[in-house]
Amino acid sequence: MWFFSFGATADLAKQIENGAPFDVFAAADTEHVEQLDNKGLLTPGRPLNLCTWTAGYVAASRQQVKPERIQDITAKPFERIAIAKPDVAPTERLRFESLQALGIWKDIESRVIYGQNVSPNEAVCGYRKR
Repeated sequence: MWFFSFGATADLAKQIENGAPFDVFAAADTEHVEQLDNKGLLTPGRPLNLCTWTAGYVAASRQQVKPERIQDITAKPFERIAIAKPDVAPTERLRFESLQALGIWKDIESRVIYGQNVSPNEAVCGYRKR
């Protein structure tokens, strides 16, 4: 029988550190995998890299305006922007850094809603993946 536990990489790593049983740990970064490996909590051997990450964005608005490019989310129709907490979700840390590098973060920061992972935020914001 298989059991799946979904959540932020940092939260799942903490569960493993605290003795939670697991068969596969699919992390969003190598940092947490290396930390668990250094503590002897993983089977010895090289971790398998399943995929690489590309910055993807989820956006919606009450007016159903679709952004044509990432800079469009600075516009008024995008009232709430959901991201997971960058300190617990590695992909969000990369997203945060990319938004800063593009000069967008300062324009949207006051509209950002944080969650442990982005899924609950989608519901709060009324977002749906496109």
